[in-house]
Amino acid sequence: MKTYRKLTSSEISQLEMQACNSDNWALVEVDSAFTPSRVHHAHFSGVVRLGRFNDVFTLPGSIVKEAGLRHVTLHNVTVGDDCCIENIQNYIANYEIGDIPI
Repeated sequence: MKTYRKLTSSEISQLEMQACNSDNWALVEVDSAFTPSRVHHAHFSGVVRLGRFNDVFTLPGSIVKEAGLRHVTLHNVTVGDDCCIENIQNYIANYEIGDIPI
């Protein structure tokens, strides 16, 4: 079973500078290798667990994407390692999204 840690105050500050917010930052937990640089315009509520976002991958048509979160609202969600979730118009709630295999 994967273990998570609390966000550091500097990670919270960086996330807030990247237009992220949370109803309660104490309920957001992250992988030990998590870095906030690939999380932008995200809102977190409930218990949220985030993996690491290190991968870069190529989609059909040669479109290059980075793993991370952009323009999302997550409520009671676990996001696995190296997922790319972006431009969610409403929200994602009560899901466990697995790691993306490399």
